[in-house]
Amino acid sequence: MKKEDLLTLGKELVELEDLSTRKGDVARFKREAQNFLRKDGETLAETEGKDQVEALYKQVSAKECTINSNSVEEKKALLEKAKGLLNAKNFKKATEELNGIFDDFKATGFVGDKAQEDALWKELYDIKAEFLKKKKEFYDSRKVAIEENKVAKEKIIEEAKKVVEIESFKEANKRIDELLEEWKKTGFTTKELDDALWKEFNDARKAFFAKRKEHFAAVKKDFDEKVAKKDELIRQAKIILANSEFTKEEIDKIKDLRTQWKEIGYAGKENDEDLWEEFNSTINRYFDELHE
Repeated sequence: MKKEDLLTLGKELVELEDLSTRKGDVARFKREAQNFLRKDGETLAETEGKDQVEALYKQVSAKECTINSNSVEEKKALLEKAKGLLNAKNFKKATEELNGIFDDFKATGFVGDKAQEDALWKELYDIKAEFLKKKKEFYDSRKVAIEENKVAKEKIIEEAKKVVEIESFKEANKRIDELLEEWKKTGFTTKELDDALWKEFNDARKAFFAKRKEHFAAVKKDFDEKVAKKDELIRQAKIILANSEFTKEEIDKIKDLRTQWKEIGYAGKENDEDLWEEFNSTINRYFDELHE
């Protein structure tokens, strides 16, 4: 490099506040400056300017030391950040952050001392090795947990499928609720597997709910029919009471109404008690009037 170009580059570097983006030019200037200063020129032109080059060399070197010092501090800060990832719970996110730290570590540039640079990089790689070890242990244990949770949920599904065979709906309701609570306490597998297992479990619950709905619909229909029949017996009893002649045929008819009532059977808690009270009071009034 010509002396003039060397001086121009040196002055340019000295005037810059931050040399971190010109590290290649810094290295080039120092190399060329050292070569220039080592020369023993035979003419004034060859030796002239040595003082200027030497002064610029010292200034650039001083500024480079500041850059190197900053690089060391930046690298140490990144190492602390990397160490913090060793306690991470989200390994996917932590892996992305660690990769970013490696990029930032490289971007800080050379610290100026090869031994120190190598030591800093070794510390970072040691942290990465420990992180990868913990990551592997986590995913290995997670595989075991996933399999255990899968087996547990499959057992719950099998139990849920049996609920539909329980004759007592009170017991069946209790059992299906217990199984749901067990399911909630069972750990996560994977989203895809969990969705499939939940569908199978929920299908078993739906089968029970459908049977229960069908049963209670049939019970309601039966109760409604019995209510209608009992309403008719009440109507007949009131007609007989209103037109009471107390003939043997009429008394037998009243007694027959009682028999029919018993044959109809239970009409549901909501209606049966009131219907019976109305029917029985009508019959009792008939016999009270008969005795009178």
